[in-house]
Amino acid sequence: MVMMTSVGESDRTHFGGAGPVRRWRQVFWIGLACWLVGLEWHWWRPWLGLVDGLVGMFATALYVLGFVAVVAAVVNGRCWGLLLTLVPALVVVMAVVNSVWVVAPRMWFNAPRALFDAALVGDVLPVPLRFLTEEGRVETDGTTKYYPQRLGLPDDTGGYMYSPDASPLDSDLYGGIYCQSPIPLGDDWWMCGMPDYWR
Repeated sequence: MVMMTSVGESDRTHFGGAGPVRRWRQVFWIGLACWLVGLEWHWWRPWLGLVDGLVGMFATALYVLGFVAVVAAVVNGRCWGLLLTLVPALVVVMAVVNSVWVVAPRMWFNAPRALFDAALVGDVLPVPLRFLTEEGRVETDGTTKYYPQRLGLPDDTGGYMYSPDASPLDSDLYGGIYCQSPIPLGDDWWMCGMPDYWR
């Protein structure tokens, strides 16, 4: 049991105590549950067609608000051990597994870039790297490899492409959708169908 520092309330003795402390304990577990649901979505990245964007926003809200709730509960519960261990671990996970690619695709690619390089081995993403693409997909023609970040209806996609021989201009990305105006990212990596915000 993590001990608490007294703040003048006789029932505030530990994280599982009565009154206000018990309420913060509930906030902690609810927040952690929400965070885990958000992490699950961002990790597996299922594509749900027309409702994908709406469900994605809801999952992101759970991810962020769950983290805020955990931090608030830990601070108000004065669980300094969790503040120094659990909270930094959540921050590290969120720094890598997130949906920042929606607004800053270049920045998001550069953060886990070493993981994309590791993903070049094989044509199927292993579970630890599943979060790098939509549904864990990798499209390849034997030379280039396409890592989709977005699959849309009826005919839309955008993502990162590894093209070691030349620019992927007019390369088939997915289902007859071709790369137009590819943006170089260096070391044979390119962006196709992605806005170049926040360089």
